[in-house]
Amino acid sequence: MPPALVAVLRTRPETVVADYGRLMRLAKYDQVLGRDTDLLLKLNLSWTKYFPACSTQPWQLEGIVRALLEDGYPRERLLPVENKTVVTDPRKGAVANRWMPILERHGLPFIPLTEVEWVVYPFKSPLLKLPALFPEGIQIPKMFIDANVLQAPTLKTHGHTVTTGAVKNSFGGLLKEVRHYAHEFIHEVMVDLMYMQRELHPAVFAVMDGTVVGDGAGPRTLVPRVGDLILASADSVALDAIAARCMGFDPLAIPYLRMCHERGLGVADPRQIEIVGDDIEGINFGCRTSRSLVIWGDQLIRRGPLRPLKRLLLHSPLFVWAPFASNVYHDLLWYPTIGRRRIRAFRTTPWGRLFPSPTGHLHVGGARTALFNWLFARGAGGAFLLRIEDTDRSRSTDEAIRQILEALSWLGLEWDPEGPEEDGTYRGYFRQTSRLEIYRAHAERLLAEGKAYRCYCPPEELEARRREAQARREPFRYDGRCRDRADRPDLPAALRLRIPDTGRTVVHDLIHGEVVFEHAQLDDWILVRSDGGPTYNFCVVVDDVTMKITHVIRGNDHLSNTPKQILLYEALGYPRPIFAHIPMILGPDRGRLSKRHGATSLLAFRDEGFLPEAMVNYLARLGWSHGNQEVFTREELVERFTRNQVGSAGAVFDRAKLEWLNGHWLGRLDPLELAARWRPFLEQAGLRAPDDPAWLARVATAARERAKTLREMAEQGRYYFEGPARYDPEAVGRWFTRETRPRLARLVRRLEALEPWTPEALEGTFRQLAQELGVKLVDLAQPARLAVTGTTVSPPIFEVLALLGRAEALARLGRALDAVPR
Repeated sequence: MPPALVAVLRTRPETVVADYGRLMRLAKYDQVLGRDTDLLLKLNLSWTKYFPACSTQPWQLEGIVRALLEDGYPRERLLPVENKTVVTDPRKGAVANRWMPILERHGLPFIPLTEVEWVVYPFKSPLLKLPALFPEGIQIPKMFIDANVLQAPTLKTHGHTVTTGAVKNSFGGLLKEVRHYAHEFIHEVMVDLMYMQRELHPAVFAVMDGTVVGDGAGPRTLVPRVGDLILASADSVALDAIAARCMGFDPLAIPYLRMCHERGLGVADPRQIEIVGDDIEGINFGCRTSRSLVIWGDQLIRRGPLRPLKRLLLHSPLFVWAPFASNVYHDLLWYPTIGRRRIRAFRTTPWGRLFPSPTGHLHVGGARTALFNWLFARGAGGAFLLRIEDTDRSRSTDEAIRQILEALSWLGLEWDPEGPEEDGTYRGYFRQTSRLEIYRAHAERLLAEGKAYRCYCPPEELEARRREAQARREPFRYDGRCRDRADRPDLPAALRLRIPDTGRTVVHDLIHGEVVFEHAQLDDWILVRSDGGPTYNFCVVVDDVTMKITHVIRGNDHLSNTPKQILLYEALGYPRPIFAHIPMILGPDRGRLSKRHGATSLLAFRDEGFLPEAMVNYLARLGWSHGNQEVFTREELVERFTRNQVGSAGAVFDRAKLEWLNGHWLGRLDPLELAARWRPFLEQAGLRAPDDPAWLARVATAARERAKTLREMAEQGRYYFEGPARYDPEAVGRWFTRETRPRLARLVRRLEALEPWTPEALEGTFRQLAQELGVKLVDLAQPARLAVTGTTVSPPIFEVLALLGRAEALARLGRALDAVPR
């Protein structure tokens, strides 16, 4: 068998999209996939919900699509597809995993395979198990016949197959929803899939994401680990083999890989695989496959003592155990508890910060806007109302709303309970979906007064005209063709506002002054969509007037909406509020702050260990100033905040300054309060703090001196809670020498008799012994520090030893003697 080629690259968030293009070209994908044939982008959806490493990553999809388009593959031939399983919904999964914005941006469709034609295909290959499992014939999507395929799996374990990758990704494309019938013979079925692909497709190529590796009970209940790796090959078996080796498995010990190799369906022996790109020698993620509760139960039924009940439990038309058990366990039990904790931890990694947050997460820009509104309202003695704009249900979920409320509460921006009470933890806020009757009444009034009209233009027609305008490089404006059209109640219609053909609207803005908009630049915008849903601009105006909003403080990006809204205020006969549009927050490159600049979600900063006091302080200073003062308490901000001191230029988000401020506020916290806030971060780091608040407060006070966040305090202060697992190799070479051993042994004997065990007494003992030995203090202190902390950087060693206590300190010094040369 000729050697197979697998391309592998180490990558990072800043370069990953471009790295995918480089990876694919290294693997010579354009010599495999022709441009004159439909190319199915077979995505991988292992869970409708998002979970790290579980499904095709958004940056993986972005990199693949961008490379294909850059290299001249026709857009109309690129067909992203995914199938349904008994536990996944492809359309919901495409939204939850952030595929849709990418596909829409590149003008590509998303095709659920449940919505295409399936046909029975007469395979001629020597299939092992599928013909017996599906005696009526093996159905496949008709569009797969004679089309090329690009598989987009991730690097993860699987309770049924040890690993899952390029080979198993075809499992979700070539078999229908009931493919779980095949789990009993899954390794043989994966061999069948390789035969089937050879027969159906002119070419197959695979691009695997290992930026985050899924370990443990895959493919859903995984432990995500940072992998920083991406792989590609035209040989799916070879790709899975190299992936398996990187995960710590022997590829030839995995049945489906070995059987494919033996039948010439691909190369699974790493010795016969040529690796191009980066050197991966020594990579071993140390993965271990385990079984989730559901897979364990499934295997009991298929191959264990419950096998006699298999047909009843798995094939009954009345009740199928597998999907029911999976949905209950995964979605209702595991995800809300263990899953969410793992996602929170993942979001603090570089890849977690890159992952697009769902609509509704409160980001830095929105948080600063909320803070400015809160400060103005509190300083002026007004009310701060919280309104959740959730009329677009496809973009606003209960989980996203909960996270907005959680973030505002964390910042301490309490809202005034003027709205209707809501069930749940958070009360006193408005939801637009509870105000639909109010919007409907205003829409009917505008229609009755002739200030709005029904538009019958089909959405497809409008979209075609929009694309024509884009092709001419002109802005699209609705031409008003339905303005004077007779009403047709039997037809679906949107509702549009009549905009004057001539004249201008002047926005009087507190920050930007007078901003003029010519009516010729505007069009008759939609108030209510044809499905009856009110639009954002319509809702906010109705909300503002009915809630008696006097001041609207919001981001610059809303300035272009303001003339439309002013014309609606006038059409309704209401006075306009006072507007203040605050400038955008910029990244260090002076581009608009986004994911590429790092974390922007408020809860991500919270989970990294930033304090709300520091975040409020920093956000207030982004675009607002009060002399040269940098540090403000919340009370000082309320007292001194005025709109006049908000600048019109964009403010640069400086993470280093935020970290400095956080360090300052860590230093101002009362030790007991600091310890209480630190404890959850110790638990996340796997450290168990004793139930002694006073001791923990002393440790926290010492640990905060060199840290910028609570998370850093936990990372740097690990040695207070557990002995070093290893010693810094460079420090060992310098401080654990033959001369060290007798000094350290003598120190241990001296400390065994020391009373009292205090920093002062310890320092006196060190100094006296150093003088007796004729060495500098550092020659005694640094070996001792290395012995008890594993490193040579810590607070003063006398304080560390005092906090550890006599027994623990002497035990660590004694263990270190074994590592010192004799």
